[in-house]
Amino acid sequence: QIREGQEQKTDMSRMRANKEEIDARGDDYGANENDYYDPTPVKQEPVRVGPKVGRNDPCPCGSGKKFKNCHGREN
Repeated sequence: QIREGQEQKTDMSRMRANKEEIDARGDDYGANENDYYDPTPVKQEPVRVGPKVGRNDPCPCGSGKKFKNCHGREN
């Protein structure tokens, strides 16, 4: 019977296993780490929703101004 609020203790002496035993059994999940981890980063291209607006094209906001004089202006 377990009382509420009381911790259950685990006998850790039964859970001892050294690296050689784990490797011998083939249970070492970290041994296959290179199968799942590729250290080369994947270069991602930026996502562009619409076509690229040129500096001298009309601004897509509909103002009639050139993009460079409207929303394409640098601060």
